[in-house]
Amino acid sequence: MQPPQTTAPWVLELELIDGRIRVVHEEWAKKAMEDRRPSVVIATCPKCSYYVGAPVMCKGQSNPTKKGFWFEKCLNNEQPAPDSCDYFKWRSDIPRGKATDRRESKKVECPGLLCRQSGKPNPINVECTFGVRRGKSTRKQAKEPVVDTLSDVGELTSDSEDPSTPKTPSKRPPAKRASYATPTGPAYQARISEIDAERRLFEEERVKRIRQEHAKSQVQTVTLRWWTVDGGDPEVVEIIVENASAFHPKDIPQLVEDYRCGEERFQYYDSKKGLWYMGSKGSAPRDINKLAEDDFCYRSLGVTSGKGMPGISKKRPATEELSAPVTPRRPIPPFGDFPITPESRDRRAVSPAATTPPGSGSSAFPEDEELAFVSNPSPSDPSIMALTLDWTACTSPEESFAPIPALFPPEPGCAATPKDILAAVPLDLSTAPRGRHGWPWKYVCDMADGLAAMRKLQDSYPSLSTAEAFESVFKEKFKSSTFSEQIRAWRNAGEVPGERARWINMGRDEHGEWTKFMIRWRPTRR
Repeated sequence: MQPPQTTAPWVLELELIDGRIRVVHEEWAKKAMEDRRPSVVIATCPKCSYYVGAPVMCKGQSNPTKKGFWFEKCLNNEQPAPDSCDYFKWRSDIPRGKATDRRESKKVECPGLLCRQSGKPNPINVECTFGVRRGKSTRKQAKEPVVDTLSDVGELTSDSEDPSTPKTPSKRPPAKRASYATPTGPAYQARISEIDAERRLFEEERVKRIRQEHAKSQVQTVTLRWWTVDGGDPEVVEIIVENASAFHPKDIPQLVEDYRCGEERFQYYDSKKGLWYMGSKGSAPRDINKLAEDDFCYRSLGVTSGKGMPGISKKRPATEELSAPVTPRRPIPPFGDFPITPESRDRRAVSPAATTPPGSGSSAFPEDEELAFVSNPSPSDPSIMALTLDWTACTSPEESFAPIPALFPPEPGCAATPKDILAAVPLDLSTAPRGRHGWPWKYVCDMADGLAAMRKLQDSYPSLSTAEAFESVFKEKFKSSTFSEQIRAWRNAGEVPGERARWINMGRDEHGEWTKFMIRWRPTRR
């Protein structure tokens, strides 16, 4: 194969294209064959014996201070591939900035293999490491033919060589892979497998650590109260629950050993419904995070009562009433001792027959609810003294009357109003400190006074509604939702003997505030 007839000298460049060697002719290719240096333009990498690409100008994307400087790297540098070469060198011998004409580089396409295959080729000697060497005649280089082997190069130069010059065998470049893509050899596959194993190990450790942290967050310490003897004190047991979302006594070896809950049946309390449920080893587990304090109450089968057991009788036992060191309270006077109008007084005096007043069916308080008064009230506190109300204001014989006649009910215009009743009763609640929103009041002792006055009104006047009694006593606008929440908390405290008296005895102190009382006895929302 004869070289093309051109006046320009020719040069040698090697490129790997499908296992063939591409030869481009230019000015010093002949000298390259004489020196037996097939890699004149493409230098050999000092690290992997592969080829070093053409110099490339840095764009300064990672480090702006290096913008315009030239560097070269191995064509096998495919970082971060695990088996690629890491050869890299700054070319300080090349002046900073573009070495070719800007206008010319934009017009001439790069003759490199990858640039010719792409839709938008890069400029010559600037951005493509597979282009021809930096030099002259770039337009002609792109048009040179492709020669199959170096033997053809020898044919091109045989006519021009001196016969007297001894010939040396040509050195072929070492066989390399036919593609610059990521290698898939055994060493590469072994390294990839090693990396995958490391990643799997790291992922397994991470998942294990997450599971341990999750299990640790589920571990909680719980205090249970368990009644084993009817009427006795509970046994307080502190246990560690590993799975807080699915707690069951049979999963705790300590409870199984002490109370045989894995074999025998037991009962547990539900504070939301106020019921004791039958439990066994097959009953459903409970979520500790959703349980209240009274929900951690258990009792053995056959036990129905005990000290401090929730869900039992709301009344205080008679023995505790007698043993409590409190000042005896005045009993609630009969209806006839309340102030009445002159019209009803005359009519009641001549009544032929009389009956007792009707029951307080419309009262906002249950009949068995205990009204907690202050024991040993302090004379210096007017709000505490208001608890010892003198309801028997009419004590003279001429002011004592018979009960209400059944045949002659009072006329509507003559009935006493709540204002008349409160005006006649020496109960002063105007000095009670108010809360943030007016009502409820700030202290438990003042709230107890007001609630006691409300009950007396409704017991005395069954036709009086709760809203009327509330507004008459507290002088605030009645809100049913707010009132219901406060009165339920008051009733919950009444279920525990002596609890109301304990809060009332605190007086107007920060420990006796109604907000703290509500935190302790607020009903659980369903």
